[in-house]
Amino acid sequence: MSYQLSTNSRSQWQLFLMQFTPGGGHDGFDIAKTASGTSIGRLPAGRYFAVALRNSRGNWICPAEVREQHATAGTISNLCFAAQDGGCNVKLVVSPDATTNASPPAATP
Repeated sequence: MSYQLSTNSRSQWQLFLMQFTPGGGHDGFDIAKTASGTSIGRLPAGRYFAVALRNSRGNWICPAEVREQHATAGTISNLCFAAQDGGCNVKLVVSPDATTNASPPAATP
């Protein structure tokens, strides 16, 4: 899978991607990757939980609103994290890798 993270906020946001691991430390989830700002990356297949936190005067605060936006074709998830209701300060889009979407080769007679 691949992800694209974008931030349009003056606040500092940190995204934690936590992957399910039987017996993992945080209710079965371990931190697999952290990201901030605008970034792209890859993730191995698995079950993930995305947590975005905002730094406010040295304290990390949960967003006021988290919602899943309409996923377009070829998108696994499209999440929006906001400091205030109705906003979208951090956007996370997760898509399958291009190789996953590739059509199988045509059968030859």
